[in-house]
Amino acid sequence: MTPNRRVALKAGILLGSGMILGRNKGALLFPFFEPALAQDRTIPHFHIQVYIGEGLAGQYLFDARPRSFTAAGLVENYLADAAEPTLLKSADGQSTCWVSPLAQPLLKHLDVMSIVNGVYMAEGFDGHEENRRSLISNNPFGGLPSLEVIDDPRHIKPLSLILDQQIRDVSSGSDRMYRAPLAQLQQLSKGLPNSPVLSGVAGQLVMDRARANGAGSGLFSQGSDKIASALSAQGELGKRLEVLAAQEAAQDESAASALKLIRNLFAAGLANQVVFQLPIPEANFDTHAPTAAKEQPELYKRLVNIIDEFLTEFKNAEVQLPGSNLTIPLRDCCSFTISSEFGRTLRQRGRPIVDTGTDHNPQGNSVLVGGSGIRPGLVIGSTDLSILDGSAFASGSVSEFHRRIDPDLLKVMGLPYDFASGASIPAMPAGSGGLQGDVTMRINFANILNTVASIRGVPRSSWLRSGGARPQELSAIAKLKA
Repeated sequence: MTPNRRVALKAGILLGSGMILGRNKGALLFPFFEPALAQDRTIPHFHIQVYIGEGLAGQYLFDARPRSFTAAGLVENYLADAAEPTLLKSADGQSTCWVSPLAQPLLKHLDVMSIVNGVYMAEGFDGHEENRRSLISNNPFGGLPSLEVIDDPRHIKPLSLILDQQIRDVSSGSDRMYRAPLAQLQQLSKGLPNSPVLSGVAGQLVMDRARANGAGSGLFSQGSDKIASALSAQGELGKRLEVLAAQEAAQDESAASALKLIRNLFAAGLANQVVFQLPIPEANFDTHAPTAAKEQPELYKRLVNIIDEFLTEFKNAEVQLPGSNLTIPLRDCCSFTISSEFGRTLRQRGRPIVDTGTDHNPQGNSVLVGGSGIRPGLVIGSTDLSILDGSAFASGSVSEFHRRIDPDLLKVMGLPYDFASGASIPAMPAGSGGLQGDVTMRINFANILNTVASIRGVPRSSWLRSGGARPQELSAIAKLKA
């Protein structure tokens, strides 16, 4: 399904128990930031998760291949014959990646970001919905946004916002998902403070009854306690929404306008993280058909221009910290990730390299990570299928595990990663297929979010884990931390 770009900047806000149902036996679980600032005087850490739909081809961005791979019939590339990628060296000198000529304008932002290649997405799935849910909730079947699940000791229960009405079933089965467009949010800001439930005899009766029923320890009592908390928090929520309504909202579908809205959400104390779909008008990166694939050069030029606009605005923006008069650069208190739900194949089976589309590839993705707490200029992780032997991929550079799940070698796969040394591990020899397939040995998107959790000071016990029958801990990427 192609998202409707006209609604990509609409705000979907998790109300429910994430905020207005946010009190636990008298202690507000969502403190609107002031208590945290008053207690430790530290600056809150915000995060923007930028989502680009339909799956991006690394060969047009930061996981390119020289044109010799196309000449050998191994990698589709519809750029002009003279266009060669350039080799980018990591700031620490330990790794490199090929950068497409289309992505060159983004290299000026290496002062605020790093590149992570070979990122593994949904385990055992390659559909849009499963990988989209994994990207947002670390669960292909849906759930709360990942950073809301992480227990931030500074902000307790951060409120998440999803700025895309088309990301559906992210919180499948959860009573905490409620979406409202920005216009509805601003209407709510006008009506909520004078809600009749907060005044009059009937309103007081409802409050008293909910508090009385919430005195026990059972599920009914817990629900009643949440209702009482929601009602008592509406006044404060209304004030916050009034502040938001008075701020400059998104007037168009530009990335810069969206960032202003996000900044104002942070300043109003309504969120400390946002999941945001980058608007690419009239673009479709789901290039299964060769005719669509041949439009990629123009598509990726537009994509790069919009990412450039977003990052430029990010580096120049300031934000007023909630509950204070302090205004600081956004880059000093906010991190970001920019990613699609998966990468794409190098080509399609049985089609000539000059007339092929691309399919889904959750085995190797690229993510841009930057902002506060992130060390810039790094290239971390890598993919296989990067060495030629004549007109074929070098046999020693492809693992047994890869050949088993992708015998036609259509998909690049993220190489295992040594989280202790911060280096990719070469393709493992025969007999080590099980290790090669171990998700904890490969960079997962959750590793990146756990890095953000680590920057925030969240204890490891609260980090995201891998899925499957036996969930395992997923490390932070220590090298990324500034």
